[in-house]
Amino acid sequence: MKVKTYMVSVDYGRGGVYCDKEKEKIIILIVSILLGGALLYSGAWLYYYYAVCLPHMPAESYGFAIDEYLPQSSGGTYYTADIGDKYWFGCYYVPHFGNFHCSFTITTSTGIDDDHCIINEDGSVDYIPYEMSGSDFSVSMGGTFGFDGKFKDYGFNVSRVTETHRGAYLVLNANGELLNEDEQDAYGLALYREALPELMEFIETANTMTGVTE
Repeated sequence: MKVKTYMVSVDYGRGGVYCDKEKEKIIILIVSILLGGALLYSGAWLYYYYAVCLPHMPAESYGFAIDEYLPQSSGGTYYTADIGDKYWFGCYYVPHFGNFHCSFTITTSTGIDDDHCIINEDGSVDYIPYEMSGSDFSVSMGGTFGFDGKFKDYGFNVSRVTETHRGAYLVLNANGELLNEDEQDAYGLALYREALPELMEFIETANTMTGVTE
């Protein structure tokens, strides 16, 4: 009886080449995705910077300049100015590359001096803070720009000058409507109603100085 034998050969070399080509394709795909993502991200930031941030920077006539006394962050540059005779302090924040936070803030100025104080029987003095603008409210407003070149909303930290230990955070739209009403208690709602005329003045000033049109 004859027995036939068969030789089976395996070409490991070709398999190795096939695996290398597959790895190469995967690497190329990953690199392409990363590069595409980087280009998309860079393009989005360039658009935000040149089409939104720079065009809305307050005009030179308002006196905004890089603040030498305010610590600058690594994420952007602060441009500040005193706003007219209101004793308001304005700040325009221009982001650096990769940061999508371009904003404008207005803060009231609180004064403390000898004309606003109480002299106690023991000779000690209690100073009474007051709003230099003459307002009954201490206010800080901030708005961040969206890609459409408009403020997303207007956030206010508000307190009565006589009650600086207590206040409310109010989020308004351009029409003065309260967007976070469900977060307010009776005190916050009362504060919103009382301060609304002044808050609308903040919104109008912010829109005017940055050229935002609703």
